[in-house]
Amino acid sequence: MATYLEKNGACYERKTNLQVHPEDRISIFDHVNIVPMTKRSNVDETTWQNAISNNRSLIVVEKNAPGPCTGAKFLQNTNDICHVIGMMYEKLLKDFNAGLSNQQQHFSSIYKLHAAALRNHYIRIRFTNKLAVYGMRMWHISLLIDYKSERNDQVHRPYWSIRPDVPRSEQRDNALALLNTANQTPDFSEAFQLCTSCVYGTQ
Repeated sequence: MATYLEKNGACYERKTNLQVHPEDRISIFDHVNIVPMTKRSNVDETTWQNAISNNRSLIVVEKNAPGPCTGAKFLQNTNDICHVIGMMYEKLLKDFNAGLSNQQQHFSSIYKLHAAALRNHYIRIRFTNKLAVYGMRMWHISLLIDYKSERNDQVHRPYWSIRPDVPRSEQRDNALALLNTANQTPDFSEAFQLCTSCVYGTQ
C-alpha cells in the first residue's frame, strides 16, 4: 500500500492510511512525480487505485479542511491533561482542608501539601486517606505533579525573563521574532508588540 504525507501548513505527517476527500489536493510520486498537485477529483480512478495499491507510491495530501499538525495536537493534549490535573488539585485541597480547625495547618498549594505529607506523619495519613476515596495513592500524585511541573517548565521558560547580561532591545527583538512562526492576526501582532514594549521597556 502507498505511504501518505498529510500536509497541514508547514507540517507533514506520515500516515499509512488516510481518507482522501475529492476536494483535497494531492500529488503522487513513485520514483518520479506521476501527478502534480491537484484536486483528488481531477485524478481518474484507475490512476488513483494504482497509486494507493503501490507500496512504492508516496501520496502528498493537502486537506481541504486542514487540522492541527502532530506537534500542535501534542501541545494541546498536554495542556488539556494539565488542566484536568489542576482541577484535581483544587478538589484534593478542598477535601484535605475540610473540617480542619483554625489552629491546624491549611494548604492552598498541592505542591506544599505533597511535600509536607512526605515529611509529616499526621499530614501524610490524612492526605492518603483523602486520596483513597478516589482510589489514588501517593505515587499517583507524585507522577501527576511531575508531569504538570515538567510542562510548566517548558511553557514558562526563564529564557524570556529580563537578564542583566542581555540588552533589553535584543530581548525584545528575539520575542518579536516569535511572531514569524506564530501565525497570528495583525491585531494580535500589534498587541504583542505593545506587550514586549511593556515587558522590556523599549519602544
